[in-house]
Amino acid sequence: MLKRTLLTLTLFLLSTSVPAAEVADLGWLSGHWYSTQESGWGEEHWLAPRDGLMLGLNRSAGKSGKVNFEFMRIQADPDGVPVYWAAPGGGTPVPFRLDGQERNQASFINPEHDYPQRISYLRDGDRLQATIANLDGSSPVVFQWRMQPSDPD
Repeated sequence: MLKRTLLTLTLFLLSTSVPAAEVADLGWLSGHWYSTQESGWGEEHWLAPRDGLMLGLNRSAGKSGKVNFEFMRIQADPDGVPVYWAAPGGGTPVPFRLDGQERNQASFINPEHDYPQRISYLRDGDRLQATIANLDGSSPVVFQWRMQPSDPD
């Protein structure tokens, strides 16, 4: 009985000390993603994970022609949990901790941020979808791209 209790306790401690996901588990985000619509165009480019770091860039323009951009990175906090850092317009980066990750989908949250409080990604083959929303899922904005094998121009 004592051996079983010690084994159970050891397994519990090991499972709680290891992060549920690592930055390397998010490699499915890697690639050049592109969309063109009547309302404008958008692209997001993610470098493959390397030594616990992923770097991303997003840029888009609407009918007005005004170009927007955002720098992103995913890097583990000291406790090992991946954190998505978003810097719209090159501003001060805002952290969103990984909240859940499964095969080809991930969700990052920051309950203290005004909007968005949740950033979610879902990959389906050559399609990538990002959704930003409040923590409860309200006020969602969805972005969709397709894998771009080379420059769109």
